[in-house]
Amino acid sequence: LEKGLARIFTPSSEQTPPEESTTQTPAQPTTPSTQSDLLKQANDAYNAAINAQKEGDWSKYGAEIKKLGDILNQINQ
Repeated sequence: LEKGLARIFTPSSEQTPPEESTTQTPAQPTTPSTQSDLLKQANDAYNAAINAQKEGDWSKYGAEIKKLGDILNQINQ
């Protein structure tokens, strides 16, 4: 548990960068409407994670944080 929490809350400058995959496809720019939808989804995932945190539902919290990360990665493509 301590290692997992440390990994979540350690500043990104101290984490090792992820390995790059050689099979990545070129990033496709998102359209404004798609980006707007993704931003809404990101906001919803963030709020759900905060609510799960307040309720002590760490499984749901982790799932929502993962979802948030996936959405943010889509936005950055």
